[in-house]
Amino acid sequence: MNIIKKYLLLALISLLHLPLFADNNSVNSITLARIVFEELSMPSAIFVGEALPCDFRIYNGTLQKIKDYTVNFYLNDEVVSTYSGENLASGNGYNVSIIIPIPETLKQGQYEFTIGFTKVNGETLETVYKSSKRRTVSIVAEKLPRVGVMEEITARWCGWCPRGHVGMEKLQNKFKDSFIGIAIHGYKDPMYYPNYPIKGLTSYPSCVLNRTGHSMDPYYGTASGIVDDFEKVMKVPATVTVTLDATYNNDSSYIDAVAQIKSLINAEDYSIVFVVTGDDMYHDSQIWKQANYYARYSPSSVPADLKQFAYGEKYGKNPFDYHYDNVVIASSYSDGRINQATLDKLTENGTTEAHYSIKMPTETTLTKGIKYDHVYVNALVINGNGEIANAAKVHVTSNTTGIESLSKASDAQEVVARYGIDGSRVEDSHKGLQLLKMNDGTVKKVMVK
Repeated sequence: MNIIKKYLLLALISLLHLPLFADNNSVNSITLARIVFEELSMPSAIFVGEALPCDFRIYNGTLQKIKDYTVNFYLNDEVVSTYSGENLASGNGYNVSIIIPIPETLKQGQYEFTIGFTKVNGETLETVYKSSKRRTVSIVAEKLPRVGVMEEITARWCGWCPRGHVGMEKLQNKFKDSFIGIAIHGYKDPMYYPNYPIKGLTSYPSCVLNRTGHSMDPYYGTASGIVDDFEKVMKVPATVTVTLDATYNNDSSYIDAVAQIKSLINAEDYSIVFVVTGDDMYHDSQIWKQANYYARYSPSSVPADLKQFAYGEKYGKNPFDYHYDNVVIASSYSDGRINQATLDKLTENGTTEAHYSIKMPTETTLTKGIKYDHVYVNALVINGNGEIANAAKVHVTSNTTGIESLSKASDAQEVVARYGIDGSRVEDSHKGLQLLKMNDGTVKKVMVK
């Protein structure tokens, strides 16, 4: 009993020391630390003069009702807008969606977005209390070509995953070269690739678009279908363009990838990821067959584009033979799911080049399904929020089909001009892929290392 009393007394003492509003409704910084902004969401980029949509959740972690509050929104410590709310019950969270007008005087560049309390319960704070939630927002003046990326977890043993194949196919058909699909196959799948991070993706099938953090179904999306969700993320302006080239080494055991990133802004917090995907992957063994729960249903009971998997249709068996596309088979991620590719800081209107040599898989269960003439490299440029700023995809070619060593290309003919893969003039010391204009009018590709 004495022990129980002791713990009750400690609990009471702890309660008395909780950060509370005083009887006169005065506010202190410890109290404000218990009012938390959660799930701060907004586009990573907008055009000059465009308003900024902002969604956030505010949680009252104090033991007292917040009658009213006012917050400022900042870009690089400059107040751009104010919001006032009221009636936050203790222990409750509230979702807020607002449109923040951005002054047209803010020029192209990268800005830090923060939120700060200026008034609580009618009391103006002596010092603005800023939330720890922060995001970077880029303001751009130019519209660049945009490529969107779906990263999906799937598995051949997942009976509902055929709809994910259809979702990717729909996006590919509609958006053509503006779409990149990346299919991450799960554990105990012959196409399993363990190094790829799948943060936020837990159910099969599920996907994320441009790494915006919102997990969704790869067919149904969040509401009316995956195409609508993809169209939304494609509206976010790109801050960079990506030009990519990739070639096998002599025995196709490695791929040399070279990406050139042209940026509209100065940024030191961008990174790049290289991902190798395979199309038309197939093997006739049982472990490669796709499970299919739609085979239980009649064609009339499933959506039209899923009828192919229903009973009696083309793929209406469980399991069925299938040729898989967009399958991750290698990347710049290491065994610890740490990205090993590097990217120098970006400069406004400048071009930065990134190189990476990617090792092709050697595990026989996977390699027997790879068609080496159906392999692609994808370059994903990631911004400071962890979202995909833009991307590129290129077919991997053999180094014997037009890409020569520098010495071979230079011995027989005279080089009159050199260009990078983005078409800009470069010096002879420029590393990476070069396009050489020869004195006889011909053009050669060379790789300078």
